[in-house]
Amino acid sequence: MMRATGLTLSLFAALVSTPAIAAGLTPDQYLEQVKTQNEEVKGAISSSEASQRRSESASLALAWSLYMNGGYKSDAKLYPLPFVTYGKVDYASYNVGFSKVTSFGLETKVGYSLMHTQYNGLNVPGVTGTVEFFDTTPMFEFKQSVWGNGFGRKTRADQESAQATMLEGRFRSRNQARSLLIKAEETYWQLALVRERVEVSKKALDQAEKIYAWAKRRSENNLADDVDALQAQAALEIRRVDLQTAEDDERTASRMFNRFRNVDSDSVDDALSEVGSDNLLVFNVPAIQPQRDDVKMAEMQQKGAAARAASAAETYKPTLDVYGNYALNGRAAGLGQALGNPFQAGRPTWEVGFRFNMPLDRELASESVAGARQEQMAAEMILQQKLRDQEQDWKELQRKIGELKNRLKMQQTLVSVQKTKLQRERERLKGGRTTTFQVLSFEQDFALSRLGEIGAKSALVQAITQVKQYDGGAL
Repeated sequence: MMRATGLTLSLFAALVSTPAIAAGLTPDQYLEQVKTQNEEVKGAISSSEASQRRSESASLALAWSLYMNGGYKSDAKLYPLPFVTYGKVDYASYNVGFSKVTSFGLETKVGYSLMHTQYNGLNVPGVTGTVEFFDTTPMFEFKQSVWGNGFGRKTRADQESAQATMLEGRFRSRNQARSLLIKAEETYWQLALVRERVEVSKKALDQAEKIYAWAKRRSENNLADDVDALQAQAALEIRRVDLQTAEDDERTASRMFNRFRNVDSDSVDDALSEVGSDNLLVFNVPAIQPQRDDVKMAEMQQKGAAARAASAAETYKPTLDVYGNYALNGRAAGLGQALGNPFQAGRPTWEVGFRFNMPLDRELASESVAGARQEQMAAEMILQQKLRDQEQDWKELQRKIGELKNRLKMQQTLVSVQKTKLQRERERLKGGRTTTFQVLSFEQDFALSRLGEIGAKSALVQAITQVKQYDGGAL
């Protein structure tokens, strides 16, 4: 697949005339203004980037975690044995360690516990006063899922589901931003073309004014009928209407052009790149594979639905966990001595076992799993249809670009013929070998052919900008 930058430059080169690239506001410069000044575009791009960054957070579920806790407790109730009395007992406890969940369903915890116990006013045979000591316990715990979430199936499915949801949001936002930028680029070219239309209409109006003045003089000198002068005047009014319509369209296009970059004005002072007809005719659709963002979004929806179905299947299975823990225990009167005592005291504690749990309403559990699988099947069907539509739309766009190129080529030929025909007819008029009406008709034919060429360029430019919808790269 071509990179996004290369694709953008290839389209830009295809659309503009070479002399116009050096001056004025280029399409890339205009789109950069849209990206930095249009809040909707900025928001969509920012949202896409945020979703991409958040998608990496799904891996945090499998990362090492640090835990710490501590507390203080004072207890003055009497001890159950009557010959043991004291005023109160103060406890201070601290725990620190690391925990981790692996992708294969193993949960581990490694930690160290410290407890300080102080008896105040202790009175037992042989001991009175205040007694304090420290208990220290390094420990290791594990739990391995064997049945439900067996060897991490649910853990991995939940991770994939979270990541797919984030990436779905990324492609949704990116599709929104890309569509807006394509629309903005279309607006750029439409304004450039409507300006060209205004220039054609001005030239046609100027020519009509000259013909009308010439016809009017002939009529006043009784060298031609009044009908010729009236016909020339009617043609002149038509040209004025055409120019007014073109100027109105230019104002509308200008306002839309400015709206995309958050400028409140119906006029654009920037010079724009001209659309080169010859460049358009030699443009070839880039050899890229269809990669529309809306299809990528459907892919993430399908992936998320598959992960949720797998997670649901594991959630309602009976659970069988194998667990175990091992700890060393030490006690000493001083803190320094207590910290090393567990490794020397030879008083370990260990435990192994299993835990089993099974939901008894199997019918309800099966119904929930069936619903999740149905959602997965629906997402797969939507994705397959999206892929087929994308392929067909891509082929249709290629076909449409080819047809519009042929139409523009024919329109160019028509313009050339009409121009030659008009020039020769004007020469004949000066020699008195034709009528004003004939020249006016030929002049009208030429103006309409020029406007037809601009319309053909407009349709082709719009189709070419749609190629970016299939780029699939960065904005």
